[in-house]
Amino acid sequence: AILIFAMVGGAAGAASAKVKKPSANVTFGTEVEIVGANFKPKEHVTATLSGASHTWTKKAVASAKGAFTIDLGHIGLNECNAFTLKVVGSLKSRVSVSHATEPC
Repeated sequence: AILIFAMVGGAAGAASAKVKKPSANVTFGTEVEIVGANFKPKEHVTATLSGASHTWTKKAVASAKGAFTIDLGHIGLNECNAFTLKVVGSLKSRVSVSHATEPC
């Protein structure tokens, strides 16, 4: 089964109601992927996924539309584990969220 966790960072301001905030999610399937959207076009991003005993860090470049996908492959983390995802862009886009342990 594939489980997706959506994360959105930043506070909403009245002036930015039409501007989409950067977002990222972790998809747990056969392989683990981090998918981002609404980053600045061509922005260099560093994604860090931290579990209880290990941290995975990979870099990517957002597309002209601000999207990216990072494949972490088969890792020792699943949707039942606690984790923190942080994505930081070179042009100051950022997302950070924590996920608590869930019974599976």
